[in-house]
Amino acid sequence: MLLLYLNCTEDNPVIPVPSPITTGNILDCTIINNLIAKIDTGDYDAIHSLLIYKDDTLIVEKYFRGYDREDLHVCYSVTKSVASAMMGIAIEDGYINSVEDTLLNFFPEYTNIHNPSEWKSSVTLNHILAMSAGFRWDEFALPYTDPNNDVRKLIESNDWIKYVLDLPVIYQPGTYFTYNSGCSTLFAGILLNKTGMNAKTFGMYNLFNPLGIDKWFWEHGPNNITNTFGGLELRPVDMIKFGRLYLQRGNWNGEQVIHESWIDYSTSTKIGISSTYEYAYQWWRYTNASSTGQALQVNDVCFALGWGGQHIFVVPHLNMVVVATAGNYVTGSEPRYFFKDYILPAAYVVEGTFVYAE
Repeated sequence: MLLLYLNCTEDNPVIPVPSPITTGNILDCTIINNLIAKIDTGDYDAIHSLLIYKDDTLIVEKYFRGYDREDLHVCYSVTKSVASAMMGIAIEDGYINSVEDTLLNFFPEYTNIHNPSEWKSSVTLNHILAMSAGFRWDEFALPYTDPNNDVRKLIESNDWIKYVLDLPVIYQPGTYFTYNSGCSTLFAGILLNKTGMNAKTFGMYNLFNPLGIDKWFWEHGPNNITNTFGGLELRPVDMIKFGRLYLQRGNWNGEQVIHESWIDYSTSTKIGISSTYEYAYQWWRYTNASSTGQALQVNDVCFALGWGGQHIFVVPHLNMVVVATAGNYVTGSEPRYFFKDYILPAAYVVEGTFVYAE
């Protein structure tokens, strides 16, 4: 189904449609149309798609700059949030005891870990999920294409797991946030060791198949290790499905795909980052003091975030999921701006009519 945005004025010609949706309890038409016009005319010139699901309806599905519904889009670090879901499933299914399991116990095959320390021995799955493990790591000081970037060095290594495990731990685990794609890489090794399946296969059976996601691609590295830090490609409509799964607290068509307690716990704040952001288990949150936190009537938003502007916003109190894909590899922040400046106001100020067509 192709969803169209149309001008709210009555004198604008309208394509025949099955029925209009009044947005008295959905979204303000004028505000959303203004946003889409700005994307179309280049104010947000790197946006590739915008989808809004609210009140059990996919209200907006719009593609830009040559993209369409069937195109897979690289998710980059949105992959991390998907991997977090898989870790929750693995715990619920008994493959992993708890988030308090120590990291090194997941990898008994590595008997010669460099830089051993008491701090390293105390790192747990909880610390890995919250990116508070304390490893020496900085993936933002240099471009990702630079051979000295930590992510680039990981990718170029012949053993991704050992590369991360060998790093020194320079902060006491649980005390300091460092954005670390190496931590997210470890999920692939943990799943492989504990389930006997690589993360790609585990995700297919336990997440994608239940959601009816049948078109996807997941990059892998050496030694059957799936790229759980950024290698997943999905269609935006399937990113909406993943967001809906969290909106529905793990339930999909009557099946509890992820235990609701994991949904709640994994999206709750685990560590502070700045005056704007907090971090959960591979999900981001806004602080109450942030401009978006101030704009929210209820600050219950969690969002998945990937390089270039890939976003999945889950907004429980508005019964809403927003997906944006993009190609801005300088900042990638546009979706967070228009989420606050357009989409939230459109949800809070409900006037006008949306029209959709087959």
